[in-house]
Amino acid sequence: MDDLRRLERLMACCPEKTGSEADGLPPVSEEDFFDMEVRMGADPDRTNIFPYVRKSENGEYMIDIYISDKSMYPEGYKRFVIREGYSFTEEDEDSFFEYVSSPDSVADTEVTDRMLKKVTEVFPHWHMKKYANDELGDIFRHMYFVCHKSGCREILYKAELANVALYLKRLDEYDMYGSTPEKIIGHNIPLKFLRILNNDGMIWLLADADRLQWNVDVYNAYSDHIIGTDISCAQWTYFQELYDGAGFFAGRPFSRALYKRLAGSNDPDLIHYYGMFFNLKDELDEFRKLRIPSAEDVYDIVEEMESMVRFVRRDSKLDERIRERKKNSDLEYKGKEYSVLLPRDSFDFFHEAIAQGNCVMSYASSHADGVTNVLFVRKNDALRKSLVTMEIHGGHVEQVFGRFNRIPDVEVLVFLEEYCRKKRIWYDPEFIIRKGLGAEDDIEIEYEFEEEGIVSDDSLRNLYSAYIRDFRKRMCWPSFCPEEDEKEYRQLEFEDCFPKVA
Repeated sequence: MDDLRRLERLMACCPEKTGSEADGLPPVSEEDFFDMEVRMGADPDRTNIFPYVRKSENGEYMIDIYISDKSMYPEGYKRFVIREGYSFTEEDEDSFFEYVSSPDSVADTEVTDRMLKKVTEVFPHWHMKKYANDELGDIFRHMYFVCHKSGCREILYKAELANVALYLKRLDEYDMYGSTPEKIIGHNIPLKFLRILNNDGMIWLLADADRLQWNVDVYNAYSDHIIGTDISCAQWTYFQELYDGAGFFAGRPFSRALYKRLAGSNDPDLIHYYGMFFNLKDELDEFRKLRIPSAEDVYDIVEEMESMVRFVRRDSKLDERIRERKKNSDLEYKGKEYSVLLPRDSFDFFHEAIAQGNCVMSYASSHADGVTNVLFVRKNDALRKSLVTMEIHGGHVEQVFGRFNRIPDVEVLVFLEEYCRKKRIWYDPEFIIRKGLGAEDDIEIEYEFEEEGIVSDDSLRNLYSAYIRDFRKRMCWPSFCPEEDEKEYRQLEFEDCFPKVA
């Protein structure tokens, strides 16, 4: 035990009992002992911890903890009892925390969960947070320090600041004489801001005393914009950027829409990409129409915006050539449910790339120069909504992809049969599906879907496979189709192709 902890114990002046001493609390039942022995036998090389919430003869609830220890012959365990109003002796406190903090210590998940549920029920003023099962040391620290007069840790736990209490030993400085959470941490920190820092993504801000004071100033400047205490690290970084008044957000006002987009993310670099997004919006008029993207999409959208700016700066005639291609092409088509459209300009490529999450933006120049053909398949009742991207190259359909390069629905593939017949374009859906899967030619379609994880649902997998088989039968010569799957294809003869002449 270090000198600081000894001083804290001296200041608390709390009554002491040995770890196993609890008036009116007999040992656990023989059944519980048998259960402990079974569990210890299943994992003899680990230190097993068995916590129970029990009631003494006088009706007082206590935490009865048995810890396996082979050196404790003949018992084979050591017992600690956490009781409200009492601390362990100095020796037992050191021993207890050495046990529960050891990486070799384990506790049965079911037993621990049952104990925590009961603790929350009978000791609501302990304000137990939701701990993970691998946080045994933190669980028992919380229960031990909150149950008796123990100084600043007791105050913080009872103020529902468990993370701050656990982080206390890592702080550069704190006031052990403080009677409130604010006085313990110092720096004139408001209680609400302390509650904001009381989470895994923000607690590290307490470590540096000099930086903490600056963060308190940031909070005071933007506290009016903060509702509640659930703030992500990315949201706090946004306030820091605004307060600095430099970089991407220099001179920009607070944006509630952006603040909401940053919720739930503890990635401090996220704000950097949003800063790039706002700067790029000023580059082109079309970008000003863009809404603030979600945190999941901002990285890809910024990348596409940068590509768009490079295209426009490098090729000022790009849009003109794309519009000319649309004007003179006969590749557009309208069916009963779907239509095939050509892009109108480079921004159509940009919006398609964002909506589909694909690399179609890189095809803009090739399309404009007639090297290849990029087309959009849309539903007739939603022509402005991206659905499927298609490339036609060399007179055949080269690739067809839905969002994030997924294989399109069978209904779309069937429509493309109609489209290609009308436009005299070679089309093979099996080729398209295999290309989408990146599969080898000698792998069965059913196997491909399952292994590649593209279609995980059995019914969908069977649907695609049935469509491929149906397409083969409809498109091959009648005598070329085997009546049974076991039969092999035979080579076409003259009379098969020209029966009348033969």
